[in-house]
Order: sequence, then structure tokens, then C-alpha cells
Amino acid sequence: MSSSMDPTSSAPVYSTRDKPFLEPNHANPPRSDSVALQKNSDGGTAIPWTKVRKTRKSRPINRTDVKNATQQLRTVTGKSARDSELVGSMPAKHIYVSKLNTDITSDHISDYMRKKNIHVRQTRKVSKDEWLHGSFKVAINAEDLERVLDEEFWPERVCCREWLPFIAKNSNGDDPKKNYNDDDE
Repeated sequence: MSSSMDPTSSAPVYSTRDKPFLEPNHANPPRSDSVALQKNSDGGTAIPWTKVRKTRKSRPINRTDVKNATQQLRTVTGKSARDSELVGSMPAKHIYVSKLNTDITSDHISDYMRKKNIHVRQTRKVSKDEWLHGSFKVAINAEDLERVLDEEFWPERVCCREWLPFIAKNSNGDDPKKNYNDDDE
């Protein structure tokens, strides 16, 4: 590393070739840990430089730790008679409906299930338009699950089962991002 002394200043003068690990600090004034450059080798005024600091990435939150912590908290479920305005929600279950024609929409699924007296909370298409079959994730009340999983409930060739959430990578090396509901791929 070469440094030369400017006769008018006591600060050493560095070239950018001498300090490749430094970057210019245009926005902030020089601090005590900055290397002040007074003159370039060609006589011009140089921009102050600061040292680059490597910061560690923060660790992501471990969901199992959060889940275990919430399970240890005391939780109560109300049993008193219904109040006038405050009512608890019914537990929900998610089902996977597949092998449908590609032009079927979420509204078609919701209308069909409402005609069969099933309360549909939410319907979302999970298949892509270029797939051969349409697939949907449907949220229903938990008390309606057995009726919906009956084969007499659905038209011919339509498949229905409980929704599988994304499954974490396991010992056999499966892809953790693969959704096992996507049977059309």
C-alpha cells in the first residue's frame, strides 16, 4: 500500500487502488473512524471514505419454538350462554376439490355447496390456467366436513379430500415448497 504525505496536511493521501475494501461516503460527513483524503494523486480534492462493516443476518423465527410457547400459555374457552352480540366462530376445516373442468370458478363451487346446505367460508382456485384440471381450496364449517367427504355429495369424477398444508422437508429429501395438493403437475 502506498501512501504519501501532503506538505500542507498531516493526513495521508490514499489512492482508490490502495484501499479496495473502502467505499465512498457521499451522504455522511467523515467520522472519527473515517480515513480522510485531502488530495488525489492528480491534485484534486478527494471524497472521504469509510470502512465497510459486515453485519450478520438476523436468524429467522423458528415457528416450532413459537408454537411450543403458545401451547404452554393458559387458554380458556367460554361455556356460558350466548350473549346478545358476542358470539364465537365455528371451527373451520379446509378441503381440496379437484378434477374439475378448467372453466369452473370459485363462484360455481360456492353456489353448488350452498345448494346442498353447506356454509362456505372461502373458496380459492389453486390450479393454474394451463393445467388440465381445475383445483380449489374451500373453507367450510368443521361440522359439515363428514357430509362433504361423502362420495354421494359430489358429481361424477370430482375428487374431494381434506386439505394438506405445506409439509416441511423431511428425512427422505422431499422439496419443502412442494404442495402435495397439486396432483395435476
